Amino acid sequence: MIQSTLTKNHILLLTRTGDVTSDVLATRMHERHISFLRLDTGDFPSRITLDAHYDGGIWHGTLQCEDEMYHLESIKSVLYRRPTHYRMSELLSPQELRLKPHHDLVDICVSYLLD
Repeated sequence: MIQSTLTKNHILLLTRTGDVTSDVLATRMHERHISFLRLDTGDFPSRITLDAHYDGGIWHGTLQCEDEMYHLESIKSVLYRRPTHYRMSELLSPQELRLKPHHDLVDICVSYLLD
C-alpha cells in the first residue's frame, strides 16, 4: 500500500519488537483511529529503507517498510520508545560496510522534527 497523502497525519512510533507498553499504546491509537507507523530501527536498513534529502529547510523523501511507503512530509510527530540500534547485514562486503550511514534513522527523524 502506498500512502500518497502529503498532509501531516502520521505518528511515527519507534520502538523495539515486544515492547508491551508500545503494544498498548498502538492498540489505543488504533481504537481512536489515529494514523501511525510502528517501526523498530533495528530493521534499518535490512527491512526499512529511507530515501531522504534536505532542501530549503525541509526534509523530503520516503520511508519504506516492506510493501508500505510513507512520505516524510506526512509524518507529524515521532514517539521514540526504546528502539534497537540499526544493524548492518553480515553479508555486506568490507567495502560496503565502510559506506554505512553516519547517522541512523533516529537521528534523521529527530532532525526532521526540529527543523
